[in-house]
Amino acid sequence: MMLAALRQDITPNHDIVANSGIRRIAIVVVGDETYGVQRFVCSFIQALRDEGIGVAVIAMEPGPMLSACLAAGAEGHACSAGAPPDFGKLKDAVRVAQYTTRSVRLLAAALKEVRAHAVLVRTSYLVALVAVAARMAGTASFWLLPNLVSDRYPLSLNKLTYDVLMRACGMLPIANSHRTQASLLNLLAPSRVAHLGINPDEFDPASVVPLNRKDMGLADGDAVVGVFARLVPFKGQKLLVEALAARKERYPNLKLLVCGGPTTGDYFQELKRTIAYHRLHDRVILTGQVADAQRHYGLCDLVASVRIDPEPFGLSVIEGMLMEKPVLVHALGGPAETVADGVTGWHIKAPTLDRFAAGLDAALSDRSRWTTMGQDARLHALAQYTHRDAARRILAIMSEWTGGAR
Repeated sequence: MMLAALRQDITPNHDIVANSGIRRIAIVVVGDETYGVQRFVCSFIQALRDEGIGVAVIAMEPGPMLSACLAAGAEGHACSAGAPPDFGKLKDAVRVAQYTTRSVRLLAAALKEVRAHAVLVRTSYLVALVAVAARMAGTASFWLLPNLVSDRYPLSLNKLTYDVLMRACGMLPIANSHRTQASLLNLLAPSRVAHLGINPDEFDPASVVPLNRKDMGLADGDAVVGVFARLVPFKGQKLLVEALAARKERYPNLKLLVCGGPTTGDYFQELKRTIAYHRLHDRVILTGQVADAQRHYGLCDLVASVRIDPEPFGLSVIEGMLMEKPVLVHALGGPAETVADGVTGWHIKAPTLDRFAAGLDAALSDRSRWTTMGQDARLHALAQYTHRDAARRILAIMSEWTGGAR
């Protein structure tokens, strides 16, 4: 019943997609994206191509994202606008204005060159550039909203700015969760929701050969919790380490596998100091950024997503479920929508030490169910959160927005 309730989501209308005039899509990227973002975009490109959609990637600058997109089968186009200049003082305004004007002109020219029926953009600072350039090129535009819009500005000026921009340029935001959608103003311009997805063939426990536990300092009897995220404070790794410290006597075989970088900077040093203070050197493994995430998932018994603020969606949650791992999540944002509490994982209600420790208690008390929960998690992800599901959801929204055949 709980899985069925979670599956009441946007259902792709394949008739609309089949009759759509959208047969060629441009995706604008920065060019240097990595981690789950790169994996999602590349699998999304593959899914679009499977649907018979041509894909052109327009990169603001060369980098690993553009290379990965080319390998995924997209056409590559360099916009050559480069990274935006810093804007800290009034004197920087001239350089920013020059960059904006040049970027819009280059993007509009690129859109006309690739002859796309629609253009997609994720990165926030590119949204205004793409919206205006698409308007100039006569191309339908869509913002795949990846993060919550901040509440830090007075009078919600940033939200109002986005709302006016969307209305003026006819750009439609497509949020990756209902929580993300709710962070928009949604007053002058509409928005839609389409959950994302991952290629299940790349995250398939039947074909992934896990690393050797002994080589990683793990024993067969250890209960291994994996965290797959950048090492930044809001991702919550430090708080999870402290929760482990609070339960280290109760669960002597509980280990943390922390996969992600950078392994430099203040937060990484703070994380190492926390591990040292609680004498957890043999209980917490810091791998840095890993290229073979699937094999590291294979080492884990369960996966944790412990971002302190609302997680917009949580690609690592889907990757973990596809790898048949139950997931322990801070249920604020996307994970509250994708994980069935007590069925495919466990919800942590608040980002506090006590709640994180209680989350570990809940997960460890269900140890006999981990295999079954993991199997249910993969089935749930296969039914809702594959790259093909995401592509069809997004295509259906785009087709509806553009009125079908153009």
